Amino acid sequence: MDGFLTWFSMAVSVFPQIASCYIQAMKKVLAAVLLVLVFAAPAFGSKTIRSTFKVIEDELLNKSPSGGVPRYEHDNYFASQPQYLGNPWFVTTLWLAQYYLQLARNPDAAQLMEWTLSHALPSGVLSEQINPTDGSPLSVTPLVWSHAETINTLLDLQT
Repeated sequence: MDGFLTWFSMAVSVFPQIASCYIQAMKKVLAAVLLVLVFAAPAFGSKTIRSTFKVIEDELLNKSPSGGVPRYEHDNYFASQPQYLGNPWFVTTLWLAQYYLQLARNPDAAQLMEWTLSHALPSGVLSEQINPTDGSPLSVTPLVWSHAETINTLLDLQT
């Protein structure tokens, strides 16, 4: 276990620089970075990690009428409205909520959870992503990953 913790600590300390270089090289803001950063809880005080999340908030969060967070700028997977940066995804939006919880920004996290639940189908089913204009489900429906991150976030909100 000590070997893993050593590796994890090293990965957490190096990841922000790698992510920053990758984002700059692509010239895109990647919300997918949220997943790795969510597991970097000890490093949330890092200026690099906080600035990465700030860019994600400023560039991706709620940039379409439907709200939410797309995977990255100009994501064209199931793109339905090219004037927006991409379709909002439940998992990326919930990763941002989990980051907020790490910083004790519980009202912000709860707001993103409410957004998620408000875009579920009447049966409670969540899709992979939603239409940025009208919030209708796109792509795989139901998507277990969307449900799993919803459960993770709900559990985190309870603690």
